[in-house]
Amino acid sequence: MPMEYVVHAEHQGGMKANATSGDLSIQMDYPMGSGSFTPLELVLVALAGCSLNSLAVLLLKAKQPVQHLSVTVKGSRREEHPTLFTQMDLDFLIQGEGVESAAVERALKLSEEKICPVWAMLKPGVPIRATYRLEKKA
Repeated sequence: MPMEYVVHAEHQGGMKANATSGDLSIQMDYPMGSGSFTPLELVLVALAGCSLNSLAVLLLKAKQPVQHLSVTVKGSRREEHPTLFTQMDLDFLIQGEGVESAAVERALKLSEEKICPVWAMLKPGVPIRATYRLEKKA
């Protein structure tokens, strides 16, 4: 049976909107730097959370000694309307003594192709490049 997600948003004046899902809420506003996420930033947030969590689960299953995992997501946006993303870049930082590059590459491939639904939805419309850096925990 398909799972249904429901989000409700209300206009708050200007370019502000408040979105809710159950007991959770998030304020959106435009322009950037207004103290709230813009809707396009929330797309990047969704990709960051989904790709990061799928990579974490896959590296754990592969028994990799990850001590810290983070991702920075950058989106390049065109200037003409609609101002959609033309490129997204995922830059993962993986820290841990003995984490294998081959395991990370397999996990990234699986995350992109099978595990992360946000990545799967976005990649037909925008190129997504993933890179990673391995570091020993400081």
